[in-house]
Amino acid sequence: SNTIVDQGTDGFDNNSNNLVDEAAERETSPPYPVPLRGIEIRIRCYEPSSRQVRQVTVRHTFVPH
Repeated sequence: SNTIVDQGTDGFDNNSNNLVDEAAERETSPPYPVPLRGIEIRIRCYEPSSRQVRQVTVRHTFVPH
């Protein structure tokens, strides 16, 4: 097929309405409707020889202090 897909923000007015990269040009919406306040990542690792699980947690806030 000859389908042309706009891969998100490309800096062009693809639908010729004098707006560049507005919401109508997106293929999908972001996963969150509001800005994220922070992120938490947990990494777990299982060591077969000792049969232990280790966990590391990293947190980062995006809110200014």
